[in-house]
Amino acid sequence: ALKATEERVASTGEALDGIRAVRQLGWEDIFEKKVGALREAELSAQWRKNTLGAYLISYFSALPPFMITVVLFAYVSGPGGLAGMAFKPSVVFTALSLLN
Repeated sequence: ALKATEERVASTGEALDGIRAVRQLGWEDIFEKKVGALREAELSAQWRKNTLGAYLISYFSALPPFMITVVLFAYVSGPGGLAGMAFKPSVVFTALSLLN
């Protein structure tokens, strides 16, 4: 996204530096299309970056409750539990406090 922004800013700066020539030669439409295309590329890259960030936040927000479920299930499954301990409130609350 940063590269696309830099390209758009450079192109806009180029047009502004030579604004007299652009106006005299009637190249406004050409530069408008060029800057518009660069802006679309910039927005597309920004959208992909933001979408990936949203997915990662969702994933890491959902992971702790899932892991608590898996750990507690593994702890109490099987004969006598995985650790051979009873499933008591003191054990559950300790595990929850450690996993949060």
